[in-house]
Amino acid sequence: MNPVQLNPWASSVLVVFYIILAIVVVVLIGFLAWLLTKLNALLEEYRAKIDPLLEKADRVLTVTGDRVNSIGEKAETILTQGEEVATSVHTKVDRTAAVVQRTINAPLIGVNSLAAGITQAWGTFARLQNRRADGTGRREDSSAIPVPVGVSAGGIDRAAANDNAGVASGLPGKEI
Repeated sequence: MNPVQLNPWASSVLVVFYIILAIVVVVLIGFLAWLLTKLNALLEEYRAKIDPLLEKADRVLTVTGDRVNSIGEKAETILTQGEEVATSVHTKVDRTAAVVQRTINAPLIGVNSLAAGITQAWGTFARLQNRRADGTGRREDSSAIPVPVGVSAGGIDRAAANDNAGVASGLPGKEI
């Protein structure tokens, strides 16, 4: 194909358009370069301000991490010691309770039982004395106390004891 021929005016307009377009592109590229230079300077300024802050934050985080680890180790030690103390106290309380049972409670129970027996014996003795003083030998109230065979208001009745020797075998005794 043959190249198309333009009229001289159209060729001139086309050349002028390309020149203007080239100038606009060069200006635009220059503006973009200037803008990038300004942004780079601004970023460097912010970087200069941020770097010390980042270093300081890194130091603070390192110190904080070390302290948290130290506190964790101390807490673990305290918990271990607390568990040992609780176990020791539990053992000592158990031992103390056993000692108290053997040395205080058991004798107190024995003394209490002895006191109850003495009180009962004294009451029985006093009732027998009251009957002897009355001379009746028998109370008229409904609270008659059975007395073992061979015991009477005046002391031991040997004849009755010989006659009623079966009391030990479970036979009922005489009432006074």
